[in-house]
Amino acid sequence: MNHDADYLIVGQGIAGSVLADKLLALGRQVHIVDDGHRTSSTRVAAGMINPLAGKRFALAPGTDWLLREAGEYFSRLEAESGERIFHSLPIRRILRNEREQTQLDKRRADPEYAPWLGEISPPGALTDVDNPLGSFVICGGGYVASGPLLETLRERFRRAGALIEAEFRHDDLDPLSDGVLWQGKSYRTAVFCEGMRLRGNPWFRDIPTDPVKGEILNLALNGPLPTEVLNKGKWLLPTAEGELRLGATYDRSNLDMAPTAEGRQRLLDAFRDIFPAGRGERVTDHVAGVRVCTRDNQPLMGRHREHPALALFNGFGSKANSLVPGWAGVFTAFLEGTGELPGAVDLYRK
Repeated sequence: MNHDADYLIVGQGIAGSVLADKLLALGRQVHIVDDGHRTSSTRVAAGMINPLAGKRFALAPGTDWLLREAGEYFSRLEAESGERIFHSLPIRRILRNEREQTQLDKRRADPEYAPWLGEISPPGALTDVDNPLGSFVICGGGYVASGPLLETLRERFRRAGALIEAEFRHDDLDPLSDGVLWQGKSYRTAVFCEGMRLRGNPWFRDIPTDPVKGEILNLALNGPLPTEVLNKGKWLLPTAEGELRLGATYDRSNLDMAPTAEGRQRLLDAFRDIFPAGRGERVTDHVAGVRVCTRDNQPLMGRHREHPALALFNGFGSKANSLVPGWAGVFTAFLEGTGELPGAVDLYRK
C-alpha cells in the first residue's frame, strides 16, 4: 500500500518533538499532530538535568551515554537555530541528615562517580543558607529551556509542512493491516507520544504507569539570585530570565493540571528550609503538570502486539530532558528496522 506519509506522531512534547526531528533528519515523511501543548508536562517543566538525582545520589544505568547524546543533540539544535536551549549549571546538594553524609562518602570512594562530584563544602560555609551538615556540587547538570526547545522545533515542523495543529481523537484513527488511516490520510506507523493522555488511549491504556503530578513556583527575590542550583529535598533553579524556579511536589492521587494552595505552601516551606530568614520571595507564577513515570524508572517504547502499525514512545517522567534524545535515536532505528530495543524499555516487559 502506498502511504501519504511514513509516520504520524501524536503529541509535540519533548518526546514527540525530538523523535519527529530525528525521523525528518532521515528524510522520512512525518506529520506531527498537536493541540498547542495543552496537556504537555514539557510545557511547564523546569527542564532539570541532574546526573545524581534521588536520595542515594545514584547514577542511573547509561547516564554517560544518555547525557552525551542529550548534550550533542541540544548543541546541534542551538547551532542550527541560534536559540539557547541548554544552560549548564552546577547543582549544589545540601546534606540533610547523617544517612546522606554516609551516602556521599560511599560515592566519593567509588571511581565511577569521580567525574560527577565537585567541590565539597563544610557545614556553615554557605551564606544565608541553612547547611549544618555541609554540601557538595554535582557536575554535568543544568536545565533545558523547554519553551525555546518546543517553539524552535514547532517552527521547524511548520516550515517543513509537518505540523498539524489540531486536537487528536483516538476514535478518528483506524489501524489497518499495513498501516493506519487518520483524517483521510494513510501512514505506515502512528507513534503515540501523548504523555498523560496515554490513560485514554484505547490501544495502550492498560500498559502499567505511575503518573505523578508536580507543581512548580516561579519566584522573584530581593537581591541577586543564586549562581547555582540549590537542592535540599526540593530544588531552586535560577533561570537566564532572572527568575527562580522552585519545585517540585509529588502527588500520585490528584492527577489534574490545577495548581493547589497546598502545593504552593509546601514549596514555600521548602524555600524557608533553605533560606530560613527569607529573601523577600514573591510568587510570580504557579504551574502544575503530570509526568508519566514507571515503577522501574525506565521509559516505555515498542509496537503494539496486535496492531504493529501502532507504536508507543512515552514514560520518561521527570528525566525526559536527559533520556529522550538518546532513546529517540534508538527508537528511530527500531522503527526503521535497523535496530532492536533493549528489554528494559520494552513496553510489554514484566
